[in-house]
Amino acid sequence: MPDNMPTPWWLTLIIAWLPFVFTLGIYLYAVDRIRRALSTKDGRTVADVVLELTTEMKRLNDRSK
Repeated sequence: MPDNMPTPWWLTLIIAWLPFVFTLGIYLYAVDRIRRALSTKDGRTVADVVLELTTEMKRLNDRSK
């Protein structure tokens, strides 16, 4: 485009929002990867597994007394 022609409004809008949309996409991708990393193959979270193991250890310790 020649320098004396104004930039179309839609192009300005795309250029202005592109960094935000790109950053949001990276954030959502990272959150999804972290969520998958913190869950087991059967769908339980690591916190659920730790809670289950802790409960089982307490039960076994109480039984041995």
